Amino acid sequence: EMTSGRKQPAAADRVLVFLAIGARVADAVAISSRSVLLPSEKVAMTYSVCSPPEPPPQGCPPLVFVHGTLHGSWCFERHWLPYFAERGFETYAVNLRGTEGFPLEEPRKVKVEEHVADISNFVRSVVDQPPVLLGHSFGGAYVQKVLEAGQLPLAGAVIACSVPPSGNSAMVLRFLLRS
Repeated sequence: EMTSGRKQPAAADRVLVFLAIGARVADAVAISSRSVLLPSEKVAMTYSVCSPPEPPPQGCPPLVFVHGTLHGSWCFERHWLPYFAERGFETYAVNLRGTEGFPLEEPRKVKVEEHVADISNFVRSVVDQPPVLLGHSFGGAYVQKVLEAGQLPLAGAVIACSVPPSGNSAMVLRFLLRS
């Protein structure tokens, strides 16, 4: 699309621009909490959703936010979900199993592959078109693993302050040895 001789960025390109600018608190949209029974292991995943005030314009893919360690969907609810919903994006934030937003009845270590499967199953079960996955911290590593598997059609992916797909134990060890 051309305006004043300049090419306008596509919707997915605008996502990156908004992330670079930062989020502001929005008041015009409501956030709701929901759950979905995932087919993988018949577990109920909870998530937050924030819809735009009007139907999304063509070219605005849904956004799925994936949190990092010791977080939940709540970390995206105040700023990020409303900010993007007000700009026409359907927004979701998942609660990964074994984390603050999705505690297990019996505590155990959850494997990376389980989180990757949960994210993929969530998208297949809830989101009606290929989304942009946005992962922060360890959520970024999960997004990279989803991309690596190549089983899920996506409109794009954004990783912020991501742990590398190989994990972060070597990095943490180097940091501790320097202290």
